[in-house]
Amino acid sequence: MLKIGLTGGIGSGKTVVSDTFGKHGVTVIDTDVIAREVLINNGSLLKTLSETFGSDILDESKQLIRPKLRDRAFKDSTSKALLDSIMHPVIRQATLKKIKLAEDQDKPYCIIVVPLLIETGFIKLVDRVLVVTAPHERKLQWLEKRSQLDQERAEKIMSTQSSDMEKLKISDDHIHNDSDIQSIQNQVKELHQKYLLLSKPNT
Repeated sequence: MLKIGLTGGIGSGKTVVSDTFGKHGVTVIDTDVIAREVLINNGSLLKTLSETFGSDILDESKQLIRPKLRDRAFKDSTSKALLDSIMHPVIRQATLKKIKLAEDQDKPYCIIVVPLLIETGFIKLVDRVLVVTAPHERKLQWLEKRSQLDQERAEKIMSTQSSDMEKLKISDDHIHNDSDIQSIQNQVKELHQKYLLLSKPNT
């Protein structure tokens, strides 16, 4: 099974792109979704996070208060690296299980959405890299709207990720999100046909 790693900076439009692939019947494995799932279902993980970042990141019912964890983790590079060292092995294991399930279902290819594809080493799991880029201002607007972050906090989160230029250096394919949804749909349709051809034996 051909494995496509979909990545891009925060706010670039990865979810819109992956949802569009999903409408073509493609299996989409989103590591952000996996991260949310393990934070709900994995009690030992929550315990480790609370011991590391403070017990007050959990509410009275022992559920994660995400904004508190985000603020603690993104305050400096050391804290962010510490969070990554806790989360990424768990996410990786769950991702591998989903990849195996897609292979067992004889899917021609799958999309694996990994925001930090380069930084986390997830790039070793994929056959091709698809990078989604968007203008800086569009990313900021999306972040402020979705997460209610002010510009300073949004810029701080974006600064922890590799730049679009760095991502494009290792990309095989590229979707530029600088227009409307129709433009994304057209680009995805073209890539979908390309990936179907590449997934066939001896192509």
